[in-house]
Amino acid sequence: MVGLATKTPTIVVGRPGSSKTLAMTTVQSNLSSSSKNRRLTELGFEDFFIMSFQCSKLTTADLIQKRWENAVAFQDKLKRTSASGRESNEKEEKTASSNASGEIVAKVNRSVVLWLDEVGLAEQSPHRPLKVLHKLLEEEDRKIGFIGLSNWRLDAAKMNRMVLHQVTQPNDKELLKTAEAIIAENSSNNNLNQELSVNIMKDRQTSPFDFDFYGYRDFYSLASSLKYSCSVHNELTNDLLVEAVMQNFGGMTQQQTEAFLFPKLARFCYGGALPKSEVIWNKFSPLHLIRNNIEQTRDSQRPDMRNIMLITESPVMWKILFDSGIAAMESTEVIFGSKFSGDVHSTIYLYRTIERVRNAMSNGKLCILLKLEQLYDSLYDVLNQRYQAVDGQKFCRICIGGESIRCRIAKTFRCIVVVSREEAFHECKNSDLHTPVAFLSRFEKFFLDPNLMEQFSFDPLWKLKFDRLQRLVALQFVDYLQFKKHSPFVGFVERYTYISLLMNEIATSKTHDRDESNEKKQEDNDDEIKQASQKCFQLLLQNTSLQHLIDDKNRHRRQFIAYADILDLLEREGANEKNSHVLSKVITHDFQLIGSYVLTKDNHTYVITRDDLSQSSYVPKSEQELADTYQMIVKGSKCMLDTNQMTEIRLKDLRDFVQETDLFTYVLDFFRDHSTPNMHGVLVLACDPVMSESMLMHYLHTQYLVEKAYTSQLKANKENKEVDVLKTLVMLIYSNRVQTQSKESLAQPSYPLIFSSMWKHVFVDALLPADYLNEVQINDINLVDKNTLTQICERIEPNNSKLLENSFELALNSISISARNQYGFYRDIQILKQYLLSEPVDGGDFQRTLRGRLQDVLSDPDNGATACLKAVLKQPLRERGSLRGEFMGNLAQKIKSMLAEILALVFENRTSSLYRSTKEPNTKIDELDGIPDGACFPFSARIHAHLSSFRDTCFEIYERTKQNINERLLEFLILQIHAFIQTTPLKIDLNRLSRAMMQRLLHDVVHLEANATFGLNRFPQQIYNILIDHICEFVDHASMDALKMFGDSKTKKDVAI
Repeated sequence: MVGLATKTPTIVVGRPGSSKTLAMTTVQSNLSSSSKNRRLTELGFEDFFIMSFQCSKLTTADLIQKRWENAVAFQDKLKRTSASGRESNEKEEKTASSNASGEIVAKVNRSVVLWLDEVGLAEQSPHRPLKVLHKLLEEEDRKIGFIGLSNWRLDAAKMNRMVLHQVTQPNDKELLKTAEAIIAENSSNNNLNQELSVNIMKDRQTSPFDFDFYGYRDFYSLASSLKYSCSVHNELTNDLLVEAVMQNFGGMTQQQTEAFLFPKLARFCYGGALPKSEVIWNKFSPLHLIRNNIEQTRDSQRPDMRNIMLITESPVMWKILFDSGIAAMESTEVIFGSKFSGDVHSTIYLYRTIERVRNAMSNGKLCILLKLEQLYDSLYDVLNQRYQAVDGQKFCRICIGGESIRCRIAKTFRCIVVVSREEAFHECKNSDLHTPVAFLSRFEKFFLDPNLMEQFSFDPLWKLKFDRLQRLVALQFVDYLQFKKHSPFVGFVERYTYISLLMNEIATSKTHDRDESNEKKQEDNDDEIKQASQKCFQLLLQNTSLQHLIDDKNRHRRQFIAYADILDLLEREGANEKNSHVLSKVITHDFQLIGSYVLTKDNHTYVITRDDLSQSSYVPKSEQELADTYQMIVKGSKCMLDTNQMTEIRLKDLRDFVQETDLFTYVLDFFRDHSTPNMHGVLVLACDPVMSESMLMHYLHTQYLVEKAYTSQLKANKENKEVDVLKTLVMLIYSNRVQTQSKESLAQPSYPLIFSSMWKHVFVDALLPADYLNEVQINDINLVDKNTLTQICERIEPNNSKLLENSFELALNSISISARNQYGFYRDIQILKQYLLSEPVDGGDFQRTLRGRLQDVLSDPDNGATACLKAVLKQPLRERGSLRGEFMGNLAQKIKSMLAEILALVFENRTSSLYRSTKEPNTKIDELDGIPDGACFPFSARIHAHLSSFRDTCFEIYERTKQNINERLLEFLILQIHAFIQTTPLKIDLNRLSRAMMQRLLHDVVHLEANATFGLNRFPQQIYNILIDHICEFVDHASMDALKMFGDSKTKKDVAI
């Protein structure tokens, strides 16, 4: 008051909750012309008109300057008005007026005061707006008063221009006296309750925080809660007291609460004998308290409880409010700090957001705020619940820049601010990200501790279901040895995934409040627990990595077949007659879809189109436009197109949207579009891999906007009784593989596996069908099944020609040819290319020969296609790309190696000229050295001669020495052949390939005479070793063939090996 009377600039500094604003409001109400005490007028106090200004981090010097000038102008206006009044009443001014008692009525002037609230926030503004006060406060002829309120001291350059009034902190006695005044005589153990509150406030030794996590507002709010409980229940029971304490001094983890708060409850409430912690948590878990807070808004008799601060470890866990039934889409407004490029620094977006908050306030909605730090300063009065009542209706001001607007507040309005644990607990390395203490104290704080949510929920069978689900997962994946370190579920987050999964199951089944007293009900509960765990496990299987489904050693997971591609997904999980509108989140490691595609499945055509325009409206394609698009993609195909058997899959990148309104409008137009009622409409929103928490929040924002458009359209369809058109919206989230996922994965850049009741959440390994990419489908393969090899080979066979064609150039690149042989090398390449054409000169004989060799290689159980797939499961997978693509890469490598062996032998020996087509009538295949099919490509008589010399020599020795030896013929031949091999410097690796395969590959070895052993020195080392192995193994098995072919050791010269 002294500062006001003397126009001395004054700043009041005090901790949050020290009644600075209340004191200013009291002064304002008692010094205005309408309500000022008469004695103050007699003492010469002027009537004061206070102009307020809410500071924030967005405040600029221009705004303060403008507000100051407005105050000065208003002061001048008041003086002119007063002077004009004196001139018109000059006669009355000369004669002092007297009242009935003869007292003189004093002349009263009116002055203007500029009140800057939360000055400290402006000091944090990057614009440095408070520097303008240096000039304004130093004016000698100061026309207006100035009062500033701050939670902390400003810098010295500003403080020395004002008179500082430091609000002292109340001591224990003063706090107890304040609580006593609030609660009054309503509580029989009043002193005990106050001592408990003060003990919580003042205990710094056992507090888990090194800052003021709790403030005076928490203390005063606790006293108000106790006052209401006493007035309603006439007595304060332990349960009421514990509930009030847990509401106003919450926000800690389970461990912190039990270590810090529970001992105090035991001492002051239970006489040192605290009940089991499970008893307290079962009644007063965070979700129970949050629900009670929101439900109390519907009680007109109950005083307002504070707004809620929701502290979470995972940025997605606020969604649990919807699945648990605490919040509903129709009565809730979720507002994000938008990361759309056009909204980030947009003043229009800020004003639009404030308008949404105003609408939620006036309509009594639940308002959830996320990542809106730039807006919180403008809502300090709302979050402080600094309301003004006019005729029973409450109003509150919202500050926009330098202006304030008055907003209506409905009784049922409640605000929830979501912050991360690191920010609320001040665990961030960057202190700028710490939630201000002044902001913390404005809320009832609740921490969604996963340890608590695993054990306590609204469902009485929650814990039993949770335990049953964990056991079921462990049993079904018992063959996965590293299960505790690496999860088979894509995006799995330890504890949070299971919690959201069960919440989703409860929201779907709508089962609550059971009576478990009778035996029959207990049996029903057992069935329900089993069914719930099975449903949850099925949802987990839909999000299981493909490698863990095809390598199912115990055949536990065969009840689910992985999605083959996006078409299979739409067929199984897309919209249908029972569910006309479907939302689906699809996670994939596959590469991004680029361009347009025409896909066909079961006589149905799918046209994937891309919308690259940065437009906010969805423009549907007519049937004719879609048919034209089809013809353009397939480049003039003459196939007749049935538009009734066609589906358009519209692909839209999320980054194409500039503002959140663009996305919302686009999605809403998609759901509203009924231009093609007979066609299934599919919209795919493609999202880049999550690289930061900011991107994840952006995708959650997108998800909510889709949900909002979805529920809006469902409501409109129901009201208008429109015929539902099939609509499927897919959020396609490309994700990088994360090697390790656990509770620490919350900080890793990946999209978490958190279920929601409105969405289907699935994983798809490959997006495009296998036949479109000439690949082999493996989604339904089980490596343990004996028929697996047959299935894979049957699927490979139709693609043999394409696989060979794709591998031909790669095989050529892997062959090293000396300079002297390059001419023949290039000549042979041209010859072979003629054989690989779609209409080859040989009628396809060469291609059939190669396909036969290829099928032999891939059919080998130990080194063929199955081995390629097994190798994929053992090798480290790339960050991006489907498992099917990895398998095809291994398969292509196998085919390339096989083809390289054949081609290398052909080029090294110039044996391509030996090949003749059997379809040419004048061409005859000569039998070389009396070998049947001796010249059939690729074969060499020299191999036969070399191996025959082994055989003949062995039989001659046997005939000479059989009288003196006891071994059987087979044993003798094996020993002799091994002896020959040992005298030759060959690498021996026996029993690696099947005999049939070795015999085929042996036909391809044509070079046995050169500088080195077997003449293979010109080959790369890897191929050299492979060829040597083939020869050795064949020779080893040739002795066993000889026993059958020669009978009683009689040599038959006309039998080919």
